[in-house]
Amino acid sequence: SRVVQKKLVSGFFMKDVTLNSRKTLRAKGVAAYYGLGVATVWRWAKEGKLPKGTRLSPRVTVWRIEDLEQFLNQAAQGQGAV
Repeated sequence: SRVVQKKLVSGFFMKDVTLNSRKTLRAKGVAAYYGLGVATVWRWAKEGKLPKGTRLSPRVTVWRIEDLEQFLNQAAQGQGAV
């Protein structure tokens, strides 16, 4: 079942989608989470500047929120690729 919760991130409301108890975001959600454009998310993913997403089908890729948070914390400490 799908559970949708709204969460305030950087002054914007974003949808936090839970799929089968695993919290994941699609590219649009990652963009909202980081305050980026969707094209930047895909470019950074291609360049290895974001954690690796999981491809669910040829047209669906998701990122675990836990991985995104860890990446953001590492970048804040000067250890990230950004």
